[in-house]
Amino acid sequence: MHGQPLRVTLTLEGECGQCGRCCTFMHEGERVYCENLELADPKLLGLPLATLCKVHGQRVSNMPIRMLRADGSYAVQSRCAMGTEDEVWSILKEGIGQGCSLTLRFRENAADES
Repeated sequence: MHGQPLRVTLTLEGECGQCGRCCTFMHEGERVYCENLELADPKLLGLPLATLCKVHGQRVSNMPIRMLRADGSYAVQSRCAMGTEDEVWSILKEGIGQGCSLTLRFRENAADES
């Protein structure tokens, strides 16, 4: 297989099921949650319609967010990954196959294509 190297673009397709998996991550051995995530019960995380984003309509890529522990205490400062490659990777790590309703799509481009 000789020729131009390929670049792979990963995109997510589908309708968000509001499972909340992409708004959480593991930090120092415990799951932390975006301060804007409304989640009635952490056991529901990953289920369809388990969460709501309190600022969904006002979100912008890389806006500062505080990540909280399950008890509501501050854990770490972070940034909203909405619309970024980090969001795709977060969903791959935390969501796909664990409740996320989105599907992953791969697109190959020649290295010199935009």
